[in-house]
Amino acid sequence: SQKAILKAVELAKKYQVKIFIDINWRPMFWQNPDAAIELILNLVQNADFLKLTNEEAELLFNTIEPKAIAQQLQIKGVFVTAGEQGCAYYLAGNSGRLPAFSVSVADTTGAGDGFTAGILYQFCKLGIESINYPKIAKEIV
Repeated sequence: SQKAILKAVELAKKYQVKIFIDINWRPMFWQNPDAAIELILNLVQNADFLKLTNEEAELLFNTIEPKAIAQQLQIKGVFVTAGEQGCAYYLAGNSGRLPAFSVSVADTTGAGDGFTAGILYQFCKLGIESINYPKIAKEIV
């Protein structure tokens, strides 16, 4: 999967496609989790947008503040999700926090993937440039 991801990044850069990375950290999938951190930090240098959980943000960037992460990476957008506590975001200078939707939960598997899919859908529907408008940026999230 590492080779596939690096090839996707290469092609995205070649064809000037925005790169959205969802960290989705699972240490059990790595033979050496300590080495994984460096690889992940190198990969996110290519991102235009980044989605991570509070735990991932703290592990990788020592903060859960999307604006601080975005400024550190010099990227347009960061989403930091916190399960039932909602999401903090930074999009092209616009930032905020939104509560989670109240839902009956049987299993949280895939919740972050669903969040990412929703954001990507909004980008496709409204256009990336829509993040420049505070009200629309909030509506996207």
